[in-house]
Order: sequence, then C-alpha cells, then structure tokens
Amino acid sequence: NIDIPTGKDGFLATNSLVALYCILFKCFYRKHSLAPLWNSERNYELKNHIELESIQNFSVLYGRFGEPVAYDIESKMSEAALGTVQLADFRNFGHGRHHWFAKRGEGSCLLVLTTPEDEELANKTISLMPDDIPVIYLKSKLDGPLGSIDLLLKSFNLIQDVGEVRAIDPGRPGVPSYGSLLYNLNFASILKRSKKKVNNDFPILEKCRVQSKSLINDSQFAFYEKALEKFVKRINSTLFDGIVFDYDGTICSKEYRWKNSLQEEISTALENLLNHGIHVCIATGRGRSIVPVFKKLAHKYPNLLSFAYYNGMVISHGEEDIDWDSYKEGLDENLSEIIAELKKQSPYSISLEKKMWFR
Repeated sequence: NIDIPTGKDGFLATNSLVALYCILFKCFYRKHSLAPLWNSERNYELKNHIELESIQNFSVLYGRFGEPVAYDIESKMSEAALGTVQLADFRNFGHGRHHWFAKRGEGSCLLVLTTPEDEELANKTISLMPDDIPVIYLKSKLDGPLGSIDLLLKSFNLIQDVGEVRAIDPGRPGVPSYGSLLYNLNFASILKRSKKKVNNDFPILEKCRVQSKSLINDSQFAFYEKALEKFVKRINSTLFDGIVFDYDGTICSKEYRWKNSLQEEISTALENLLNHGIHVCIATGRGRSIVPVFKKLAHKYPNLLSFAYYNGMVISHGEEDIDWDSYKEGLDENLSEIIAELKKQSPYSISLEKKMWFR
C-alpha cells in the first residue's frame, strides 16, 4: 500500500490509477524520469467541429501504448453512463469495425489515441475514412510507457468535458441503490461451495483427449468412470515408500533449467518426503549437469535419494562418485547395431498433439 497525497478517488479511479501507472513505470524503468510529463499539454483535438453532446457512441482506436488507456476510457464512459464505447486497435478496425459508421454513423465518432510509434498508421487509417465522420484525437509526443501515462492524463480531461455536456459528474454520477447492492455482493460463500465440487470428469476427458463429456459415448464413459473409481480406491489404500520424479518439466521448470538449484517450494516438498522416510529417485535424460542441484540433499539423505541418469543407464545413490568419463566411449557394438537397424525401420518421427482447453 502506498499513500498518495491526493487521498481517495471518487466513483471513478483517477489519482490512484495515475499513481499505479507511475509506480509500474518506475519499477521497470528505474533510470528514466517522469519529468517529461510535466511539460506535456493536457488537451485533445477535435476534427469537424464536433459537439460532444451529440456524440453517443465512441469508437476508440489505439496502438500498443494506447491500449491500456483505451480500456480505461471504456470503463469510465460505461460506469458513469457517458456513452457507449467500442474498442479496436488500428488494424482490427480495418478488418471490419469500420462498417459501423456505414450503417450507424449518426451520433458516433472516432476517438483516436496515438503515440509517435503509431501516429503514421493512425493518420493513414483516418485518411481513408469519410471526411464527415467526427474525430477526437488524444495525441502524445512521448514515446513508450510515458506516452501511455500522458494519454491517460489527457483522457481525464475528455471524460470531464463529456460529463459536463451530459450534466453528469463522473466522480459522483449518482449510483442507484441496486448498484451498491451489486458492489457489496458477498460471493465468498459461493466460491467456497464451488471449490468443494470435484470435477470427476477431468481425468476421463484427459484420457480420451476430448474437451466435453458429450463427445464420449455412454458405454465408453461408464467404462472409464468405473476404472477411475477402482484406481482411486487402490491409490488411497496403498502404502508407498518410494517415488520417482522426472526432472525437466516436472520438478525443474523452464526458468530453472540452467540454474544449479531448485525452486524453494520444490526443494521444501522433496525434503518433506525425505524427512518422512520416503525414498526419492530423480530420473532424467541428463548426466552430471544436475549433480550440483541435489548436492545438499544428497549429502543430507544419502540412503533415501537416488538418481537415474541418461534415462536410467547410470544409477547412483546419494553422493556416490561416478566416473563420468567412462561414459564418453559411446555405445557398445551390440547397441550400435540395434540403433542402426531402428533408424532404417523408422528414420523419422513426428508427434502432433492437440492442446486441450483444460491443460
């Protein structure tokens, strides 16, 4: 929590939102200054003598750094009942959103957000539209994230002016009683109930590689459901004293692939198993590269921690020394012949797998 000098916002987030933008900017761009914002003008430009009171629909066009501001404009316009808003980036607008103005252009305008990197594209886009379409420009001369903050500040003035012609104070628009009830709706109990519901269909959908139960015939589903129930009972009634973990992608995430350590949560979980006398084996296609990762655990639990290197070709326990150089000699003659024959039978292999929605 950060105290900001302006205090609390009104109905719409303004000061706190600017503070959030500035904090995020400083988090990622520590060496850059916010000073250029102080000299930026807060105005916006109107094309074709727009009368704001006649505009009911705002079609907001944006580029990369205008996008967060576009979403905030939509939020403020909707929540304060100032007008309807359609959002589109410049190219998406060219793919069909422009058709709105051909059929329902009356009472509509283009609200264009630009920074230096997308100003040319914005100008070309608007130049292809009919000249009689009202256009409001929010332009920033600042590049990158500073341009986003600049556009946000400019948008506040536009929201204020639209509110004035509507006789609506965006900060105090007059919320009906049902609005307060909706805002304070307690949904925690609903979430608790939903968490208790276990989706027993998931393992069956995964097994059959489908997205919905409706894609499995009843007899097949009944078969897997019975098998799942039997499997769960067997798991719950069996005592385990050992477990084998794959390394990459299981206990080692992509971010830790080249680090000589495990994530703290993973290390703690493994140590918890070892403390309870569970034998743990790490199975991996790697060799000596993972030895430093488990050095401390191997020293602490020499009789409980084992390793299966090179997909099980080399087995070791605890801190057992391994002559790694002896495995550089390559395959023996018999294995070499088998591999050569396998390559003849199936020289190429490609696996295609559809990504399921529940993964």
